[in-house]
Amino acid sequence: MAIAARGAAPDWISNRKVNPVISFAPVQIPGLPPGVPFAGDLAPSQEAKEVLNLLMNADALGRPFVVSKQVPADRLAILRTAFDATTKDAQFLAETEKLDLPVVGPISGLEAEQLVASIYAASPRLIARAQAIVGK
Repeated sequence: MAIAARGAAPDWISNRKVNPVISFAPVQIPGLPPGVPFAGDLAPSQEAKEVLNLLMNADALGRPFVVSKQVPADRLAILRTAFDATTKDAQFLAETEKLDLPVVGPISGLEAEQLVASIYAASPRLIARAQAIVGK
């Protein structure tokens, strides 16, 4: 799940107290003015874009709900369907609104699984480059 304008007060962007110059999400973030470029689109090379994607994938996962790989496929399907339905349920969304807990752009279980797989599939060279950037 992405959070709109995370770290900024709700009115900062709408009242133009801050002007976002770059987005680290490949999709339009609610509340972010259109035309704010995605960092990946500004990467000077394919390798730079791949490093950015690797570093941003963890953020795209948000706070995932996970189960063991031993969970049978039919049960996993039930859990995913129930989770997806919950994120669209009017009563659930009203409650999160009351508690000021934004639910923006939840990704499906399959999308989360694909993101995790892409992280594990990253080459050692790409991981080393990402580690060098974040100082590890």
